Amino acid sequence: GPQGGWASAMTIRKVARWGDRVASLLLGQSISLLITGTGVFETLLADRGIDIPAVQAFVNYALLCAHLPWGRWWRLARGRHDTDGAQVGGRPIHWWQYAAWAIADVEGNYLVVWAYQYTSVASVMLLDCFAIPCAMLLSASTMGARYTMWHIVACFICILGLVLTVLSDTMQSDAQPAPQGPAWLGDLMVLLSAALYSVSNVQQERLMKLSGSEGRSESLGMLGLWGSLISGVQAMLSERVALGRCVWTPWTAL
Repeated sequence: GPQGGWASAMTIRKVARWGDRVASLLLGQSISLLITGTGVFETLLADRGIDIPAVQAFVNYALLCAHLPWGRWWRLARGRHDTDGAQVGGRPIHWWQYAAWAIADVEGNYLVVWAYQYTSVASVMLLDCFAIPCAMLLSASTMGARYTMWHIVACFICILGLVLTVLSDTMQSDAQPAPQGPAWLGDLMVLLSAALYSVSNVQQERLMKLSGSEGRSESLGMLGLWGSLISGVQAMLSERVALGRCVWTPWTAL
């Protein structure tokens, strides 16, 4: 009867919600695993004297550009059009919005890669969580996000942990290997990087909501395009000498 159909619909909705949560959890853990792997390999490169964060960032953004032709084709196939930039989802996204997103993302990546020359991978992974309170503050002030008291308490606990990490690195700088030292300088770079990541993440959320599901690929491609330009110029200006000093082996290139 009607009640049985309503109960079945509610059950399907609950299963779908739990499925979305499980998928989000698995994706989040997969991303965390990849980030941890990145940190380990960055530390290994730092130990071998490879100090070219802008060049490394350029490679990442150049690969990200592969999203751009697919996104453009998809938008054109759906009958979208340009208006001083990419118009997707009925809202215009201008070039300077992509450029601002890319600047924050590139410099955040640059600082965190550079920080591996000074501090340990464990400190980088912990201090990178500073992006959480920064993103909460930016989301509340620019997008009207609202948080519960439990969110705020958890944020303060996170900040306390960050303070203890910096103090530990300052007082026991010899506890972890740091190719160039001092460790507190690397910690400061990670904190600045996390603040920039929060700006990038909030800007990304805004643009993703503007573009909708149909424009996500194009938005990622535009991030890759602007990121490649910014990191490429930065590499040419600041890392030509460091790049020439690198000793390239098959293991290092891999």
